[in-house]
Amino acid sequence: MARSELDLKAALWHLPAARNKGKRDHDVPLAPAMLDLLGKLPRRGDAVFSVDGEAPYSAYKRFKAALDRESGVTGWRLHDIRRTVSTGMAALHIPQDTIDRVLNHAKPVLAGTYNRHQYLDEKRRALEAWAEHVAFVVGDARDDAKVVSIAAAR
Repeated sequence: MARSELDLKAALWHLPAARNKGKRDHDVPLAPAMLDLLGKLPRRGDAVFSVDGEAPYSAYKRFKAALDRESGVTGWRLHDIRRTVSTGMAALHIPQDTIDRVLNHAKPVLAGTYNRHQYLDEKRRALEAWAEHVAFVVGDARDDAKVVSIAAAR
């Protein structure tokens, strides 16, 4: 995520086609929890998530190893988070079409040709509902029984 891609007043992340698998521009509404997080991060360069303030964070293998170690949960991939979000949104009764648009899934040719609606309001409601659900599941961050602190990867 680059700061130059964010419109915090509109609560929107514009992910350009060149930086996503779908090769199409993708606007992602930012839930209040994400806006709060973004407001707390240091501003050292264009990369929002960075170790040195310049280059985007890229040590996903070490990050995943730390998550596995600290949580005791293994046998999963980072891409499984997309499945969890999709399944969780479906359980929250969010329409599949909206879920697909949140995940930037391609639409059949005719649907993509005739339906030009951007679904920003629908995606925003879906992502806000998901953020509220995650906050409920995690509960109070001070509740050590529900939250595991992750030490920096070694």
